Amino acid sequence: LVPRASDVALARARTLAEGGHVPDALRLLESIGALDPRRVEADHLRAELQERLLRLAGLSVPGSGEGP
Repeated sequence: LVPRASDVALARARTLAEGGHVPDALRLLESIGALDPRRVEADHLRAELQERLLRLAGLSVPGSGEGP
């Protein structure tokens, strides 16, 4: 069974993020098309990574229960 390109992209994005390369991971997630079956999972990962960047920048994350 050959993995879909989106499966490979998601796995690579997770690896990049775990290695501290969050911006690269976010760029890679953009390659997963709107009609791809893995798009929902990619969107969830994108949201998690964006929240991580906001926290690192010292900003509150709307809807997370965190903040000033």
